Amino acid sequence: MKRLYKLLLCMALVLSAGAASAQKTLAVMNDSIASLAKPLTGIQTMRTVFSSLPDSIFPVLTKNNRLDCIDFFDSHMKAVVKNRFSQESEMKALTKDYLSFQTSPSSSFEMKLLPVNDSTQIFCLVKHAFGPACDSEVFFYNFSWEKLPVSRYFTMPDMNAFLVPDSTHANLSAIDMKLYKVSLDSLSTDLKVTFTSLEYLTKEDATAVTPSFRKEPIRYQWIEGKFVRKE
Repeated sequence: MKRLYKLLLCMALVLSAGAASAQKTLAVMNDSIASLAKPLTGIQTMRTVFSSLPDSIFPVLTKNNRLDCIDFFDSHMKAVVKNRFSQESEMKALTKDYLSFQTSPSSSFEMKLLPVNDSTQIFCLVKHAFGPACDSEVFFYNFSWEKLPVSRYFTMPDMNAFLVPDSTHANLSAIDMKLYKVSLDSLSTDLKVTFTSLEYLTKEDATAVTPSFRKEPIRYQWIEGKFVRKE
């Protein structure tokens, strides 16, 4: 009888341990599912979009980083956090539909919410890299976090668009990299593009070619769901 009791007790302990393990596994799975970014619907604010983004869009920032920056900014504090690589990242600006963020000394990004129609928005993300000069890359996303074709919404001007019309151009061979800075407007849905290749040239080369280029950026306006050049 004693041997049977011990056997039953051992079986109960094994079953109990198995149940506890199963509950723990289920809890971990539920936490993982809950941590996934869910698609958003309806008209959004930048706070909602930025806090809900999947980590894959900004791998350097954790969700806690993003939430902390929003809290700091709303509290009128300097919105600085330590990112995944233990570098300082700072939110520079946050409005209802715009965000500016300095990710590191050599990189930053901007985001802007843009209306497609009365009930649909997308967001534009511009990433800046600072090497010999600033160079930007433009992305568009919907609120299911799907990357959209850039060509549907924006066409980057080429270098020739920045040349002064009807002028004698110097030898432009010194410009071996075509770099462009794309800037979103915090107060409107406008966008501007600046040709930045001149900034990495030697002083001599820059002096020679600068007169060939317009001083003003090329500006775009968001019209009927796409960026249209103003000029």
